[in-house]
Amino acid sequence: MYATSTIGTREGNNNKEDDNDRYLSNFYERISKLLRTTLKSTNGKLSDPTVLTFTPIAQKNWENTYQIIESQCLPGGVYENAFDHASKLLDNIDRIAALIHLCERKDDDDNEIDEGTFLFACEIGMRYTLHFLTYFSVPTKIQMDAEKIYNKLFAKLGHSKELFGLSYVSQHTHLTVKEIKQALPLLEKKALSHFTAQIATNSFLTQTRMIEWVLVAGWHDAPKSVR
Repeated sequence: MYATSTIGTREGNNNKEDDNDRYLSNFYERISKLLRTTLKSTNGKLSDPTVLTFTPIAQKNWENTYQIIESQCLPGGVYENAFDHASKLLDNIDRIAALIHLCERKDDDDNEIDEGTFLFACEIGMRYTLHFLTYFSVPTKIQMDAEKIYNKLFAKLGHSKELFGLSYVSQHTHLTVKEIKQALPLLEKKALSHFTAQIATNSFLTQTRMIEWVLVAGWHDAPKSVR
């Protein structure tokens, strides 16, 4: 099974004014000002590199994020088939946090990235990684098994609330009892479908992958049982 091709496909309306345009304009203005200031003070040459560090609490959040990403690379995790992407994710979040800090800091001598900046960078990183998982990552076997159970039973029977025994499910999906039990937790997350109400798709696989990532992306506020 291969990821859905998106070659030649673009979504959105570039002609429609967006509230984000105002924020982007402010960002570009701030970046330009920083560049002009830097080049003026160094006679047109690049300044020496600045070393940025995290505050202690931001560092703790960084370590927590690292552990969660690592755990999601294990079998059954959202990054099982996207390890290369996952290995670069935290580095990219670090870069986002650094850019935000450099643009927003009030004091040019402030070289510590605080917790709020890091968490905001995480939110941005999670949006992009969700896009990658949805459109470019190959589904895991557990996700495909859950899709099969959904299509063969729930969707085919008109979203029936009838209870199915394991033997019945196995007979109609040709999955082993072990495979069915591994897919059940992902099927149970379907109850959180309101998280993806804005997604125009009938694919259970897409919905469950998004729902699964919602649980992971919200780890900072999620119950320990979800982490």
